[in-house]
Amino acid sequence: MTHLVCGNCSAHLFTKLTLDDLYQCIGVDISRFVFYRVSFILKSLAVLSLLLCWAPVVGLGLSLITFIGTFKWPSVWRTIAIICLVLSFVVTSLFIIVLILGG
Repeated sequence: MTHLVCGNCSAHLFTKLTLDDLYQCIGVDISRFVFYRVSFILKSLAVLSLLLCWAPVVGLGLSLITFIGTFKWPSVWRTIAIICLVLSFVVTSLFIIVLILGG
């Protein structure tokens, strides 16, 4: 795996191409070959927040932590974090409404 730094935004990216392959791609769009690397901890938090998004307060807190952790990396893990955050917000809101109405 090769580490790259974007010349425009200084983002740290990774690719499975070798340096020789990258050298041949000068002047060509290589965006389909690069990706952001998300840590194992954030991936685990994303899976846990997906599993616990139905829990009113715990799911919301875990989803919020996962969203904050994956905010700067556009990847599938950030998408999962956003979905979990929305689902957890809905579940927690319904839970609060039921508590307020005395159900």
